[in-house]
Amino acid sequence: MAKRQEARAVLDHLIQIGTKKYGTERVGLLSDRLAPGYLSSQILTLDDLIGKPGIPLGRITELVGAYSTAKSMIGNHLLVEAQRQGGMAILLDTERAYDAPWFEAFGGDVDNLIDYNPETIEECFEMIDDVTQALIDFDKPSVIIVDSVSALQTARERDEGMRTPGEHARILAQEFRRLIGRISTMPVAFVLMSQKKDTIGQFGGAFATIGGHAIEFHAAIRLDLRRIGFIRTGKDKTPIGINVQVTLAKSKVGGSRPFQKIVVPFYFDRGADKLQCALPIALREGLVERASKGRVKFPGADKSFYDTQFAQHFTEEMYEELRASVFATGGEDDSTG
Repeated sequence: MAKRQEARAVLDHLIQIGTKKYGTERVGLLSDRLAPGYLSSQILTLDDLIGKPGIPLGRITELVGAYSTAKSMIGNHLLVEAQRQGGMAILLDTERAYDAPWFEAFGGDVDNLIDYNPETIEECFEMIDDVTQALIDFDKPSVIIVDSVSALQTARERDEGMRTPGEHARILAQEFRRLIGRISTMPVAFVLMSQKKDTIGQFGGAFATIGGHAIEFHAAIRLDLRRIGFIRTGKDKTPIGINVQVTLAKSKVGGSRPFQKIVVPFYFDRGADKLQCALPIALREGLVERASKGRVKFPGADKSFYDTQFAQHFTEEMYEELRASVFATGGEDDSTG
């Protein structure tokens, strides 16, 4: 007991010296520096993979994948969830490709979606500075999404048409070092989307991302997205969506399952179906059971139904109960969705 008191006295002394010299923002207990909260992706299997009620606020999340791998769809779900919770939905649309009716199909409110269109990396982070400055005293869960980093050029590239090797990575690394310290205690999720690009004549893999390793080094969560097939309907097998394999390539969040994979169905007209995506978790938790191949039923029931019909039988109330039970041990499900 005496040794513990002595250690605590030393700890308190170190905190006192450190905060006096460097300030409370740079020195403190880790228990005071936890993520300010979480923002649901509205996809229960994805939140379960991360191990929390959503992506962490006050941290950087990277979505990386080739074209047509549902990166923007996940971004839409996050923007909609922020709006649903009364927070700010900020989109930096560097590709100028977002469509208002498409966002509304996800349940979003285009009249409350702030849309920035930066031309350069430097301008993008100037806009982010303005946003974070305005949100300092805002306490609702918010999200800033950059879609995508790959479409950004440097100011020098725009003005002079010149680009030097490593320039993107150097600028991004500098900006991230500034950004992380500013948002770490703010209820703001910062999400970056990176396109995988083909590399020619290089070792270390067939793909690379703009900015080198700068983003993945600073990200707390990194999700690797790969399209593995189509969702088809009708006799002519018309594609109506895609199946995407999501790998948790990096995580600094406790309770997560790094390098494990899930498959999420995304529909072209509305993204991921919240209730349908809960099926794997419902099976795991025993809310439904396997009746036969491709069919499930509720425990004790005689009638079964196809997996694809799960959302028709699974209610919002059942979903909320399931979500609460999944994250009950974490005790911090402030991000239902």
